[in-house]
Order: sequence, then structure tokens, then C-alpha cells
Amino acid sequence: LAVKLLALRPYAVTAHLGDVPGGVPDQTAGLFRLAAPLAWLVWHQAAATTAVSSHVAGLAQKAWGRSPEIILNGIPPIITPPPAPPVGPLRLLMVGRLSVQKNPLLAIEALAKIPGESWHLDVVGDGPLADAMKDAAARRGLSHKIEWSGWLEESEVCKKLENSDVLLMTSLQEGLPMAAVEALWYGLAIIGSRIGGLNDVIADTKNGNVCDLNPESFAAAIHHLIHSPASLLSMKQESQSLARHFDFAHCVASYEKTLRSAQSKK
Repeated sequence: LAVKLLALRPYAVTAHLGDVPGGVPDQTAGLFRLAAPLAWLVWHQAAATTAVSSHVAGLAQKAWGRSPEIILNGIPPIITPPPAPPVGPLRLLMVGRLSVQKNPLLAIEALAKIPGESWHLDVVGDGPLADAMKDAAARRGLSHKIEWSGWLEESEVCKKLENSDVLLMTSLQEGLPMAAVEALWYGLAIIGSRIGGLNDVIADTKNGNVCDLNPESFAAAIHHLIHSPASLLSMKQESQSLARHFDFAHCVASYEKTLRSAQSKK
């Protein structure tokens, strides 16, 4: 029956991180063990397949034996002035749900290694690890250098991006984080985990740094930017340059082209 239903008309498949085995294994491993035969069929009957990032495309190819077209998630262009030379403490920003996947306690561990350096962290978001993160900061004597903003309206998040230097991402898994895409448009350098899901938004040493999942690696990257304002400015400028790859109009045009191609196969 499933084969007959899938054969009725051509269709395209678009994959996000949770749609492929290995993307978020702690959440979906059991589901894919049950649904793998049907998922394989859906992928192999599709007239076209796409993925929102190179990392997701790689996972899909490994799982289903098809190489999806990569269509990066896009947003409408954000017109912002060129980054100005940094002044004062390094302004770090974290945005998102404070969950195991986002791994926020690693940020506190990293910053605890450079407590006397000139930095300030703004945490936008909330979640199950919020209290643990605050407790860890208090134990390490860092509370006075951290602002806990909680969930904010979109306009307020935009103001935070405008007034920050670096987006800090200590995640364990990502597909293509939209917070990072927005950060590119606002000209933030990005310091993030060495995971596949950040490959499309961080060009290591160009617009930020890719770090091993340990506090020493993140602390070293932050320390470098504190003491090298020229490198920071260069990275911020490069982020704005990379942002053009995430233009929403290009994203829509790519999907339209893919769907037209799929339709022609009926």
C-alpha cells in the first residue's frame, strides 16, 4: 500500500537535522529503528531530495544512499552597518534553549578559565539547564560578568545581536542553527563546537573559530579575540560577507527549481 501511495505523484523530500539517523540520536534513535524501512522507501521513491545543510546532507547520504541537494536555510537580508572596531570588553552572546543539546554548561567551564579577562556574556533563552548554568557561574565567581536575559521578543533579540561581538555556540548537535545565520548578517564572529552542523556558518580562523568540545579549546579562542581586536574586526567583517549565502530569495528560488524538476518526472 505504501509503495502504491508513493507512486501516485512525484514528490520531494527536505531533511532537517531530526529527519535523518544520527542527527539527534538521543531523541530519534529508537524511532528510526522502527521506521527505517518506510523512511528508506520514502527517500528512494522521491523525485528529488534536499537538505538544509551540508551536515544533514551527509547524514542522509550515509543512511539512505542518496545525495540530497543542499539548500541552505535563508532569511530576508538584514541591512546593518559594517562592523566598527571593537571597544571595551569582548561582548559574548548565547541565544537559544538551555538544553543538553546546546551544552551551555561548557560555556561556563570555559569562561571560568579566564575569569580575570575582559569579557561579558549575555545569555538569551531559558530551559532545563538554566538553573544549573546560573549555579555554576555563581560557584566560579562569574555572576557579575553574565547577564541572564531569558526569552525575548524578536526586536529585543535583534538589539542584542547589534550590540554583541561574538556568538558563542557550545552545542553537541546542530543542523543549521538560525541564530548563527542571523549572527552572520549582524556581523558577529562565531566561536562554535567542532561539529558538522556548524560547517556552513563558521570558516575556521576566517569568521570565527571551531573548538573541540572541551573548556580549554573555547577559552583559548575567546582569549585570543580579547587580545586581538584586529582579528576580531576581520572576523566580524567576514561574517557579513558570508551572510549573502543565506539570502531567503536564493533559498526560495532553489526550492522552486527543485520542485519544478520533480514535477517534470511525473
